[in-house]
Amino acid sequence: MPQVSKRRHSALYLAIIVSTIAVFVSDLFTPLSVSSWQLYLVPITLCLFVPQRNWSLALAAVASLFLVIDFFASPGTVGQFTIFNRVVGDAVFWVVAIAGYVYVGSRVKLERFAWAQAGQMRIAAAIRGAPDPSQVASNVLRALANYTNANVGVLYMLDGGQLQRAASWALPEDGAPDTVALGTGLAGQCAIEMTPLLREQLPADYLRIGSALGQSQAHHVLAAPITADGNLVAVVELGFVGHTDKLEVAGDLITGAAETIGLSLRSAQYRGRLEHLLHETQHQAEELQVQQ
Repeated sequence: MPQVSKRRHSALYLAIIVSTIAVFVSDLFTPLSVSSWQLYLVPITLCLFVPQRNWSLALAAVASLFLVIDFFASPGTVGQFTIFNRVVGDAVFWVVAIAGYVYVGSRVKLERFAWAQAGQMRIAAAIRGAPDPSQVASNVLRALANYTNANVGVLYMLDGGQLQRAASWALPEDGAPDTVALGTGLAGQCAIEMTPLLREQLPADYLRIGSALGQSQAHHVLAAPITADGNLVAVVELGFVGHTDKLEVAGDLITGAAETIGLSLRSAQYRGRLEHLLHETQHQAEELQVQQ
């Protein structure tokens, strides 16, 4: 998420908290006959614009609690409709909060879908025209790392019943093994289970990040399978130093792009083998001509 969005959300959270407290204090010193508690709808409505959908329900619960406290602590006498108004108002709070919960959940799903779709288009553009598997792997890994804000990445291709490292991004020479057996490590287990795996607190030497200033450890590592026609072709691992909002949806992105990447890798492999066979055939033909 861009830094501007993070600041905007932080400002919204602050506005929600401050406005809730302000309404509570105002209602606390306002006579019961004045319905200042209706202003709780302002922070509840603001929850429609934050990324966490649970905030609306949590705020409705806080508003209900404050409504009861203010009822007993506010000055004035209890009028004929005071209790009725507050009960109806509390019900309205919960109706708005539940509607906000559903709305924010739907909005977040659409945003995640749009983000994943844009990422898949970027990956497809990156691998278009790549001549060989190593170039396809490098382009895929670069596109994924840049789009998900990953700090390190490695892509293994299935070859001879084991995973062979085909490309890396920001990885030191000894940052990851060249070969991984199926079922061994996070990448090997991902190849067996054929599903994205997210792990934290891995060993200190697992998928280290290299730079000119030294090396550091990836605190969060995502491994996801790459397939072609449902068959495993490769496994990609992305490492993140800290928690990022892209971490949860990166698996969805790779899953959605897995077939596109896998078919491109497999086509590049077939093309490379065909070129190798053509080269051998031409070499043999030249040798026969020399012998004749």
